[in-house]
Amino acid sequence: MSMYSKETYTLILDQMLERELLYASSGASEANIKNAMKRVLGEMIKKGILKTYSGLVLDENLNVHFCILDADNSAFDIVLIYGI
Repeated sequence: MSMYSKETYTLILDQMLERELLYASSGASEANIKNAMKRVLGEMIKKGILKTYSGLVLDENLNVHFCILDADNSAFDIVLIYGI
């Protein structure tokens, strides 16, 4: 059984990404959002909350899509909504 629900992971990752983007000196471009998300996911892996992630992509509205594998081997498809 997973440590957190999909909704909890989504909320945590969304808040962490928003925090990471606040530190960025440039605007919310596709490259900046993707790099910030990689840093967030890397931090979660270092803390042992996640084992890995895959399929990190941004759609045409800059919504972030990826799959995570948590420490309990539960996989979740996550979508963080940033576009319209």
